[in-house]
Amino acid sequence: AGVAAGIGFNGIGITGVAPSATLSAIRLIAAPVTDTKISQAMDFQNGSIQVKSNSWGPENPFFGPGTLTQAALSAAVANGRGGYGTIFVWAAGNSGLAGDRADYDGYQTSPFTISVAAIGDDGTQSS
Repeated sequence: AGVAAGIGFNGIGITGVAPSATLSAIRLIAAPVTDTKISQAMDFQNGSIQVKSNSWGPENPFFGPGTLTQAALSAAVANGRGGYGTIFVWAAGNSGLAGDRADYDGYQTSPFTISVAAIGDDGTQSS
């Protein structure tokens, strides 16, 4: 959140890439999830939330969005932000150090999401 929307001159020494942005949070994976719950999260406030960052993924590496979630992602990308489309960013590599591959994850390979991974300053994959 600080990297995204940290306000400068705050005594901490950071400024985010979008310091005028506001943040919201949705707790999705605190309990077992269903296609209905995931689709509701993907559909939440698409008129006002421009970018939705997802740092979670299914335990089964071959799992992807269900029918309701695919429909919610498609509708948000087509109609969110007043027709400009909601942007879905997905963390690629949360389980990479355990040998998982992002290209097996149906959320990361969805045409409605952008997968983002990171490396440390030493060139190694971040967890």
